[in-house]
Amino acid sequence: MLSFFKPSSAVGLEFDTGCIRVVELKGTRKNPVLVAAGLVPIPDTAVVEGIVQETGVVATALKQLWAKVGIRNKEVILGIFNKGVFLRPVNLPKVPVAKIPQLLRYQSEEYFPIPFAELVMDFAVIGEAEKAEGNALDLLLVASRLENQRSCYSALANAEIVPKVVEASPIALLHATGEEEKKGVSVYIDIANGQTALMITIEGIPRYLRQIPLGVQQMIKMMDSICLDEVASTAEIEVVQSNESSTVSLWAQELSDQLRATIQFFLSKNNLSEINRIILSGRGAKIPEVAEEVGQAMAVPVTSARPLSQIPLPHTVPGFDLVREAPEFAVCLGLALRGLED
Repeated sequence: MLSFFKPSSAVGLEFDTGCIRVVELKGTRKNPVLVAAGLVPIPDTAVVEGIVQETGVVATALKQLWAKVGIRNKEVILGIFNKGVFLRPVNLPKVPVAKIPQLLRYQSEEYFPIPFAELVMDFAVIGEAEKAEGNALDLLLVASRLENQRSCYSALANAEIVPKVVEASPIALLHATGEEEKKGVSVYIDIANGQTALMITIEGIPRYLRQIPLGVQQMIKMMDSICLDEVASTAEIEVVQSNESSTVSLWAQELSDQLRATIQFFLSKNNLSEINRIILSGRGAKIPEVAEEVGQAMAVPVTSARPLSQIPLPHTVPGFDLVREAPEFAVCLGLALRGLED
């Protein structure tokens, strides 16, 4: 087939509570070039914990975003993550790769708590193992409830946007991470507006995913009663600012406690003694209290994601400061990198 009209760029798209983000790259994975980036606000009720709830609102926002940022490519690499996204390491008898989907079809209920017909599933062969009963394949399965994706696909269709590839959002972070940061046991924590995604990898291979329904919006709601506009004196302002700081610290501590419990569970279950690093991304990565609380809880280095380190200069796009917002756009950048050819 001739490819004169093949899109010359890759577009990463992410839905979050309160906004939709997009990044467009061109070139190759080894030499990507930043073309466009931006976001558009949406009502908090339009996307809740990673699931599109208001199809028409989201479709309209997508059209506005494409016009605002100036993207012409309507094929996207879509990031999804919600409580209906599952990851499972699996061993299967060694068979030709073409036969793996059929095997998974009959065995899926051993790995996931819902019927195969209600799943969208993908897999990757990550290695081989020798066992007494014969050679086996090590697979990584990623599946999502089809029910949770229908509204998303409907919104995209209404905006005339086609999901070329669908990927679990936390896994997209690996495309925007340097090889050195993948060594050993790494914990990726993406703190978005509406939820937090935790992914644990071993030597760069995802081994665990979990959604935590606690994001930046929950912190903002905790602070709703604090309004500087309603105070008059300097002393009153200082009291309010102190209360704001305490609220942020309490939220960060609650999030840190849930993250620590999850990480310790994974380490215990897999007979591991420690993790090597924690990488923060998402809007919450810009809140200093998060890194402080998580670092103290786990006693390991905590850094913010540096997705732009995978993209040569320049890092500027018209009307948007992507350098400042890089941690928040780490998933989108990873998705776009995923869409570029080698």
